[in-house]
Amino acid sequence: MQTSWNFLTLLLSIIALAILGSCGGDDGQNSDGDLDDTQGEEDFEPWWEFDSESGDNFIPCQPGKCEGGKFCNTATGVCENCVSDLNCGMPDPESGITPTCIAGRCEDLVCQSMFAVPTIEKGAGLPLFPIQPEFDAEKNLIVEGKKVFPIGISHFPEWKLEEARNAGFNLAISGNPCCANEQEVADHENYLNSALNADLYVGLIPFDPPEQIQSSDQARLRQSITQRSNHPPLLFWLMDSPSFSNETDFIDSLYNYVSGIDESHPLALAENGSFDYTPYYEEFRPLIHTLQIPDDGDLSGAVSKLEILTKTIQAPAVWARIPVFGNSYLECIKGNACNPTDDNPDAETIETLAMLAIGAGAKGLIFWGYEVEPYAMAEDTDKWKNLSKAVARIQSRSLLWLAQTDSSLISADSTNPKVKIFTYTYEKAVITYAINATDTEQNITLNVSPQRTPFCWGTENQDTVLHLQRETSIELSLDAYEIRILQFAEASNPGGEK
Repeated sequence: MQTSWNFLTLLLSIIALAILGSCGGDDGQNSDGDLDDTQGEEDFEPWWEFDSESGDNFIPCQPGKCEGGKFCNTATGVCENCVSDLNCGMPDPESGITPTCIAGRCEDLVCQSMFAVPTIEKGAGLPLFPIQPEFDAEKNLIVEGKKVFPIGISHFPEWKLEEARNAGFNLAISGNPCCANEQEVADHENYLNSALNADLYVGLIPFDPPEQIQSSDQARLRQSITQRSNHPPLLFWLMDSPSFSNETDFIDSLYNYVSGIDESHPLALAENGSFDYTPYYEEFRPLIHTLQIPDDGDLSGAVSKLEILTKTIQAPAVWARIPVFGNSYLECIKGNACNPTDDNPDAETIETLAMLAIGAGAKGLIFWGYEVEPYAMAEDTDKWKNLSKAVARIQSRSLLWLAQTDSSLISADSTNPKVKIFTYTYEKAVITYAINATDTEQNITLNVSPQRTPFCWGTENQDTVLHLQRETSIELSLDAYEIRILQFAEASNPGGEK
């Protein structure tokens, strides 16, 4: 039995040697006689299977599967911090999601559609009882507990008041004199009734000329104040340009006279040019500062005094009065030699000046001179139509003019003072106006300081979608009197969070 087993073992050994001999053996040479590669297949381990220091088998990363904002480097199979947007992938043209590298992390960002400022209904929304207007700490007009941005037109006929409301005005100012006789009082009554039907606030001159307060007919005059003050549309009494007619002596006495009878409605003071408002800060509200349109077409300095007034803490609310006529006509009003049709501005210039006034801090606007002889916008139907369109644009964003201004995100290159920049924050949007104050093309650089880049921005005349932007400066070229509206927002992830 033992002999048989030894014989079988010997036989198997002979067979094994025969097989090895036929394969060239393992004598250190290949079948061609060359030395074997000592790092041959028996020593090779693929990189995706070698043991890590921890002893675990290495498994390569998969694109899109890394955590913590890292990207998958397919060359090494390792999740790494990004160094450029290209590391994070390509944008999705359908969803708008843009993989972006921010501080070494990949984030999926998306820019939303342009934010639409909510519009408000046209008109004043008058109650059926007399109103008691107030002004808040930010000098906004408050009526029945709501902020109001007044957009008025002066010397406007009562038979067109509804047309004014449809255009976007919410305030009309009568140019009719009062109250030398019963007919003048009746004219004011009719104006107030027409304004009530058209849903417009009204500003009235209490007495024209003001020296009536020194007459002997005091009972009738005092009754006229009481009677008119009981009309719901009455917003304020107006002392209009006393310096033009050398009536400045009556400013204080008229204030005392009217406020002694009607404590519910303020007395406004409308003045022009270099008039010193300082002595009247405590009495009149609002101050209505009349802007002048320069002959050289450069509006950049036209709002300088207005801006000083709006930034004066002691001053009351300040509104801007925008003339629809040129400086020559102002000389006509003063009784000086003039040619009233020489330099009347077009509607585009008037709109630009109005927007500059808002940017300077005006809490209300009044367009002055619809029906004033010898020049009247009433005789220029095209200009009235164009102005109506401009007012409609301004009125549609009234909520924006009542919002907080913001200078932290956008600043302008100070090398071009001809372009005015002002910015509002409304909900999650930052809306910026860039206005060319001249009649020639102007260029400006906007410096953007977002909390992080990239950020989203776009212009209203471009399309309805914001776009990602990495650079923190934007070059703009503006045509004559152009008003460019830009919108900025932080880029969000697809879930809407920052």
